[in-house]
Amino acid sequence: MMIDEQRQAILISGESGAGKTESAKMVMQYLAHRTAPLASPAKPGAKPLPKPPPGGAAEPPSAGTAPIEEQVLESNPLLEAFGNAKTVRNDNSSRFGKFVEIDFDVAGRVSGACISTYLLERSRVVSINAPERSYHIFYQLCAGASPEQRAALRLEAGAAGFRYLAASATGGAAPCFTLDNVDDAEELRSTLDAMAIVGLGEAEREAVLRTVAAVLHLGNVEFAPAPDEGAAPAGPGAAAALGAVASLLEVAEPALLTALTTRVIATAGERIVKRLSAAAAAESRDSLAKNLYARLFDWLVAAVNRKISALGGGGRGGRSIGILDIYGFESFQDNSFEQLCINLANERLQQQFNQHVFKGEQEEYAREGIDWSYVQFVDNQDCLEVLEGSAAAPALAVFPLVDEACRLPRATYQDLAHSLRTRLADRPRFSAPRRPQHSFAVEHYAGRVTYSTELLLDKNKDFTVAEHVGLLAGSGSPFVRALFAEAEAGGGEPAAAPAIGGRGRAAGSAFKLNSVGAQFRRQLQGLMGTLNQCAPHYIRCVKPNPESRPGSLAPEYVLEQLRAGGVLEAVRIACAGFPTRKAFRCARRGQASSAAPDLGLGLCRVKRWRRAGSRARRRGGPRGAQAWRVARPARRTHVIAAGRTACARSARSARAAAGRAAGGTKPRRVSGARAACRRADRPAARRAGRLCSGTTS
Repeated sequence: MMIDEQRQAILISGESGAGKTESAKMVMQYLAHRTAPLASPAKPGAKPLPKPPPGGAAEPPSAGTAPIEEQVLESNPLLEAFGNAKTVRNDNSSRFGKFVEIDFDVAGRVSGACISTYLLERSRVVSINAPERSYHIFYQLCAGASPEQRAALRLEAGAAGFRYLAASATGGAAPCFTLDNVDDAEELRSTLDAMAIVGLGEAEREAVLRTVAAVLHLGNVEFAPAPDEGAAPAGPGAAAALGAVASLLEVAEPALLTALTTRVIATAGERIVKRLSAAAAAESRDSLAKNLYARLFDWLVAAVNRKISALGGGGRGGRSIGILDIYGFESFQDNSFEQLCINLANERLQQQFNQHVFKGEQEEYAREGIDWSYVQFVDNQDCLEVLEGSAAAPALAVFPLVDEACRLPRATYQDLAHSLRTRLADRPRFSAPRRPQHSFAVEHYAGRVTYSTELLLDKNKDFTVAEHVGLLAGSGSPFVRALFAEAEAGGGEPAAAPAIGGRGRAAGSAFKLNSVGAQFRRQLQGLMGTLNQCAPHYIRCVKPNPESRPGSLAPEYVLEQLRAGGVLEAVRIACAGFPTRKAFRCARRGQASSAAPDLGLGLCRVKRWRRAGSRARRRGGPRGAQAWRVARPARRTHVIAAGRTACARSARSARAAAGRAAGGTKPRRVSGARAACRRADRPAARRAGRLCSGTTS
């Protein structure tokens, strides 16, 4: 990177639970260790930053005192707390994609970074399955809050007192509130320290925790049919939760209840207020909870970027290394919209791997006339056409058909399943299982996955409810207002929303629909464009067994992952071809640079030698002039290059190289010139002597 000034990218891939997140952290720690100053705590042996005591009285470390490398590293635990969760296969599964691009200055030190995120799993906020958990920050807050915070945030009941967190107790299974070998209270202190290190002030940290608590209390606002019409809080507990949400978000309680239980339909010349049923009000509540948490997560990413992107005055350029940590391929018993998007991302990454390792490399061998036997590999382009469409039929694919169904006011998941089964029946990678009737299957590069259409439409609809936005944009909290300030001007395509709003007209609906799938595909397109500008390096994480048991290796399971990822074919190409290749100019420049570890220092030495020879000429009389003539070839470019190469060789090789560069000057004359220079100016003689008889002594 430093020699070629070519952006680099490290792509970490593998199945869910294979260790991608830990590998990404290790890569970042290595880069920070290699580039950190000697006094930085990122170096081994340095004194770590102190943590506050359990009471929380001590002030956490600030961004002004933390080194650059540590501020970049501390973004990991912060985003993990808000974006990772326990799943069936992994106790710390990333439920969002992350691309971290680290910038370096001319000296090879970290100058800043930028984080891009992709598709946070919003549905996990309001719905989890046994034995999974929601996002870590909810459990950290319930376990690690101080007594004062518990009283202010109304967390006395703990994690078991919140419906969103207790939802994992389905089917008779016990709810999952804790993880083995993980102390959530200690993790909360680490998260707060990370917030402080990346530059969040005490008021901002407190506002973040208040927003997290508000999301938890929203889940306890349950509705029942009202005596007259519409919906009302179901009992004193729901009313108390509604008051807690209003207090934490600093809005009026009656206004919050109105926003959750009514919709305004604008028609020509009038506004109609429609009261929602209890079921529709519950969906409205969940929509607000997901929207609020997603905006909080986006705000945290933006806050981290504002800090670390400006460190050291660094900017996006050729000296950067990107690290991609994105969710792995997933195939569960029940697969829905999240798995469809995750597996699309993995298909895109597999295609990028195929293009670079298989297609591009073998085409380069053919262009250069190398005798080469073509290595066959499994191309997944046909699978991408099933998911996203082809150039000939861009609308005939899974994601476009899902978006089309979302625009129809009365489309159901059965209608979507029928449309997919009939219109994609001739695709070789698509199949329609007999049971259940509302499912479809896609043959991915890593295996066949069956998806259910039951919740695809609801999860693809990213509704922005005008009543929610208007209420929270006028909150008494500056933090909450900032979360929703941009939404009032934000757009979206109008769409009917019968699931919540009933029979409202599309043109005057209070809803704005943004397709989550379309947004995600645009993000993936931008990511692929960035990766195509970088020199890619691949890390394949392999899961040793499907049960995630330590110390157990399932050979057939491992071999299947290697086959599916194209690793075996890539090894065959590397063994039969040329695994290390460089363009001629880059290789020549790299060879010259490897002879002199510090190019800037080498150029400074050449300038000092020239100045020394000039002083010897002025002070040494005739013999000084003779020395100047001997040292004069240093002004030539090929002599400078020879001097750099000589710095890395032995003394004998250095003398031979300098002799050749000087044009075969006789040793006796060189010796006389050195003596004259020594008498005229000893410091100059030492410099000129090194130039004449070898650049190293």
